[in-house]
Amino acid sequence: MMQVTDVNSLFYKLNGIGNAVTILLVSLAVIWIVVSVVRFIMASGENRAVHRASVLWGIVGLAVILSIWGIINIFGRTFGLGNAQNQWRSSRDANSLIMTPPVSPFQ
Repeated sequence: MMQVTDVNSLFYKLNGIGNAVTILLVSLAVIWIVVSVVRFIMASGENRAVHRASVLWGIVGLAVILSIWGIINIFGRTFGLGNAQNQWRSSRDANSLIMTPPVSPFQ
């Protein structure tokens, strides 16, 4: 288990937990929407309105989950926290080294 030593490692650990929770919540929201659509198709009369509202709230819930997940990732990348930003930064540095011509010691 990774030990938390600074803000970056704390964010990385929380990001891993958050991603697992996000996957679980998105899965549950999609299952909710599919079940609600099936119930809506099979329902008649006033029950259709109830199931239509259930589908709508499932879509709203999914949008909220994904929005919060996106805002947290934007926050992390903006402030350089977590592993994704560090990987981007190291690949950017590696590419700049490859494209930069070597400096001659005789200049």
